[in-house]
Amino acid sequence: MSSATSMETGNVEGVVGVMCSDADPLDRDATELRKIMAGINSTWAGAFGVQLMTRCAGWQIHPESRFKGPIGANTSSPLLFIGNTADPLTPLAAAKKNRAAFPGSGLLTQDSPGHGVIAVASSCTFKAIGAYFANGTLPEEGTVCPMDEGLFAVAGGNSTAGA
Repeated sequence: MSSATSMETGNVEGVVGVMCSDADPLDRDATELRKIMAGINSTWAGAFGVQLMTRCAGWQIHPESRFKGPIGANTSSPLLFIGNTADPLTPLAAAKKNRAAFPGSGLLTQDSPGHGVIAVASSCTFKAIGAYFANGTLPEEGTVCPMDEGLFAVAGGNSTAGA
């Protein structure tokens, strides 16, 4: 479950506990947080990020054993990274960067907006994920999955795409 989903469903304490204890100590004032938000190319993502930062302000638990990197390794099985083309919080560029750090891994791109590929239905994406979990099959290089419907489906199953 993503952090955003956990926060929305009321698991705030668990998310805050993990995120704040894994993070570097944070002691920023409102002016610094506004500067950080201004540098993020998304009002929603900036507000969400700053909201998380304010919850971690003054957090005193920072175990020395927390993971500090580096990210990347040769894994025993190839990893599948998935990103969509217009995610305000986790851009496709991040999926590409992570894939590059894990030799032999695969990348699936979903041509859709929203945070996370499950935000918009794509039978192509679901099929690729199923194949990966069933037998470790990675999608072909350059695979881009379309959305099954437009963003704003209306009653009766019709889409407003192209309207």
